[in-house]
Amino acid sequence: MDFIRLVADAGAYTQNAFTRKRARWPVFIISKYLVYPLFLGYIVEIYRGKMPSASDDPYEFIQDEPHWFSLFLNGIRLLIIKILYTMPIIVTLGPILITFFFGDGDALTTMASDVYGIPEVVLITMGMLVGLFIFLYTFIIGINLPIGLIRFSRTGSMREAFRFGAIIGDIGKIGRLRYIFSTLFIITGIGVIEYAMAQVPIIGWLLIIILSPVIAVFSARYFTLVYDSIPG
Repeated sequence: MDFIRLVADAGAYTQNAFTRKRARWPVFIISKYLVYPLFLGYIVEIYRGKMPSASDDPYEFIQDEPHWFSLFLNGIRLLIIKILYTMPIIVTLGPILITFFFGDGDALTTMASDVYGIPEVVLITMGMLVGLFIFLYTFIIGINLPIGLIRFSRTGSMREAFRFGAIIGDIGKIGRLRYIFSTLFIITGIGVIEYAMAQVPIIGWLLIIILSPVIAVFSARYFTLVYDSIPG
């Protein structure tokens, strides 16, 4: 898999999406943070392989122009899929976070001090197991979710996002090692960029807000190209 070509193509696509009209960037930023389903609907169209148009409307595409309401509904469906994928992590961390934020200020220390009759070694072991589960499950999500989202986008069926046998089959057609490497490659690259922006004094948070939609569009196009590398 030619990673340089994938990155170059995704970069050119992102540039066209954001720079053809000056009004596009603020519209994307506003929708990303205030009307998130609308922005996700745009991501769905990217997964479908559509190209951005030269219209003043940043949400129009060259072929089969989607209506804003249609984009919004598809964005809600995509959001539901993402939530369902992350539900095991939410369920696992939920009690801990609730205790931390809404319980006693020293709730975790109280538990560790054996007040509740739970030996400290048990708590440590449980914490290690929870951490291992979250790590492994996050890795599984990172590998399967992009393909699941694209399958949903291409078929219009949310069920396709959870057909793990078909998802694994698609990954096999791409090449398991190549796909895993391409996924880790882009996730690591984006992570480094976001970390670097966060370290910029004073305006780091602003850079992240401004560039977050750009990174999302770039990632969507990148994974679309990876998916389309599946042999005919």
